[in-house]
Amino acid sequence: MKFNLFCTILSFSLFIACKTEKVKQSSDTSSNAVKETPKNTIPANTVSRTTYGKLDDEFIKRSQTQKPYLMITDSLWLFYAAINPSKSENKPIPFEKTWLDLKENGEFEYGIAENLIDKGRYTYDQVSTQIEMRSALKDSSSLWRIKVDPDAMILIGEEKYGNSPWQVKLVRRSNYNQPNR
Repeated sequence: MKFNLFCTILSFSLFIACKTEKVKQSSDTSSNAVKETPKNTIPANTVSRTTYGKLDDEFIKRSQTQKPYLMITDSLWLFYAAINPSKSENKPIPFEKTWLDLKENGEFEYGIAENLIDKGRYTYDQVSTQIEMRSALKDSSSLWRIKVDPDAMILIGEEKYGNSPWQVKLVRRSNYNQPNR
């Protein structure tokens, strides 16, 4: 009980101290006609992004020699929904018969119903839980952090190829004709 009371008083006093410091800073800056930009901020446009990772020999070798991770390669993944939290409407985008097939040999295929849209190679790092996919047909690459369980996989876009802040939910199925709902 004494510890809870102590924590409450400490939190309250820190809150008051921070509030007082903010008021003091705002009164100091209001007297200056020109406000300076803080030195520790990074302009948004200086983030370096790789637009395309080529399917080069080194990447192909890494994808061929990686240890298979059966949790992501044993079934077809049907796209369930995608969301971009930075969009104002923030509504999930539904999919119909869109699928991703990650193969044990490091290859992937992506399509809609019986139509193959893209294929290429991927690498999966079990420690960072990142999957990088590079296309053999298009000038496209993607890097995702994944969360997987027996029924579903979530792809969380990473900044390297501009997939951030996309999040995609996929469900495990044996073929694309199975309902994903």
